[in-house]
Amino acid sequence: MKVVRLTGILIVLTVMFSCKAWGWIGFCGRTGGEHAPEVRYMQPRDEAVVDLSGKEGVIFSWKPTPIPSSGRECYKITIYKEFSYEVVFKRTLGRDVTSIMVPQDLFERGETYTWKVKQRAARKGAWSWNSRWSFKVEK
Repeated sequence: MKVVRLTGILIVLTVMFSCKAWGWIGFCGRTGGEHAPEVRYMQPRDEAVVDLSGKEGVIFSWKPTPIPSSGRECYKITIYKEFSYEVVFKRTLGRDVTSIMVPQDLFERGETYTWKVKQRAARKGAWSWNSRWSFKVEK
């Protein structure tokens, strides 16, 4: 009977350790703990109409705060066509970069696009969970 209890305790400790060390394991949660804070977007505003007439591209920007408690490793911006998962543009950026210009030739007139920026915590490796903002392109 004592062996069974000891084995049960070892299994629980092994699962707890695995959740911390390996992150996403079915019943442990997505990253085994803390997430990086959500990035606060600035432009283009949600549901904006972006006129690209005579412009080189669309400028995407976000605030540098809040910073994850362990520091920031990097940002990742992803732009999708409409509300799908069809990626139009994706790039990992340095931890101090808070804007990027994306060339206008990636966008079609009259189309809607969505975008999101995530930040990654330096020591924990956890990405923020961010919602998408949308915009429509005019040329």
